[in-house]
Amino acid sequence: MTSTVPGGLLPAANVQERMWLAERLEPGLGRYNVPYAWEVQGRLSPAALADAVAAVIERHEILRTTFVEHDGRLYQRVDEPWTPAVATVNLRGLPGARQLLTGWLSEQARKTFDIGTNRLLRLGIAELDGDRQVLFLGLHHLVSDAASLPLFLRELRAAYRQPALLPEPSPGDRPIRPAEPTGGATIPKLPRPGGPQ
Repeated sequence: MTSTVPGGLLPAANVQERMWLAERLEPGLGRYNVPYAWEVQGRLSPAALADAVAAVIERHEILRTTFVEHDGRLYQRVDEPWTPAVATVNLRGLPGARQLLTGWLSEQARKTFDIGTNRLLRLGIAELDGDRQVLFLGLHHLVSDAASLPLFLRELRAAYRQPALLPEPSPGDRPIRPAEPTGGATIPKLPRPGGPQ
């Protein structure tokens, strides 16, 4: 008996199917989460950030892809553009803000994704003392790898109304690890933009 694939579905790549199977064997671990964090000098607007990321999502089908099981195999379907929510936490003036930041980043980095939705990207902003914030970006490895981050950051900077506030692509960008998400020095510090905030 031949299995037919429902319309609009394309077979997932072998590496994507292996990740999917591994997550099914050990669910809830966030093993294929790819979290990043950058310290930002200046004030990012959560609404403007969400709009800028939505513009990047609209340009790239992989960021709009839903993964669907059919007859024991993994398939992908490209869906409509969407706008991500931006999680925020205000740590200004709190004692132990650095430890609270580490805990918040670890929590964000460990949150699992539902691959049955096309929401395989997560954003967050932590407010720190002074004019500092930490930008969090979490992606699922099904839709991202280290090679795609520079392109994502370039397009994000182009879409954001104050691009100097956002991280520039760097060969040193590496995912933070949930077990040791940021001891301070591991969050890249960005230069203060020269223009008005």
